[in-house]
Amino acid sequence: MGRLFWKFFFSFWLTLLAAAISTGSFVWLKHATDDNQLLREVRLLDYKGIPYITVAADIAEKQGPQALKDFLAQIKQGEMPVVMAVDANNTDLLGREVDTATAEQARQLHQKGKERIVEVVTTENRDWLLYTPLAEPEKAPIFKKGWVLKHLPLLLIISSAIIASLLFSALLAWYFTRPISNLKQAFRAVAAGNLDTRVSPAMTKREDELGELGQHFDFMTSQISTLV
Repeated sequence: MGRLFWKFFFSFWLTLLAAAISTGSFVWLKHATDDNQLLREVRLLDYKGIPYITVAADIAEKQGPQALKDFLAQIKQGEMPVVMAVDANNTDLLGREVDTATAEQARQLHQKGKERIVEVVTTENRDWLLYTPLAEPEKAPIFKKGWVLKHLPLLLIISSAIIASLLFSALLAWYFTRPISNLKQAFRAVAAGNLDTRVSPAMTKREDELGELGQHFDFMTSQISTLV
């Protein structure tokens, strides 16, 4: 395998690798954008509060705002997740401080139909937005095992593309450089005085310029042998 083989090999392989990486990067960026959007949607809310939000909504609908207020106060005293009840003016039912970004995010999720993590109940002609804020908003994870498992199909596709491009490039480079190697050995044999050297038997199936070059070589050696 001479320098020409490696030139062919790396040219084909880098071309295929660039195409595979470009395609994989596009797909990955699309998934990453979707994941980041989902993370921004829920990064201020706590899924652990879903059962308490359901109970609070049921109490408010059946027993009224005072029963809801008592239930929220009871939760506040325990170690359970905090459930906020906020009206349209961002005023909490218990008078607690309301983070406007969290409340706005909860409203957006409710508009999108995320009624498990966010609920709106109406009591005495007043709407209350029920949600559970995170104690500390989560940051986007840099690397997690779950991310690898989630993107495993994409990683397998990229890995398979790289391996396939390696094999394809090697076979293609070998296909083009093998007859050249045969011709080089044949020239050496002729130079050593072996005028019966022929390369056509090894290149009979080739119907390209390299095959024609082999036929011309055999014709040349036969003419030299006749002249000698």
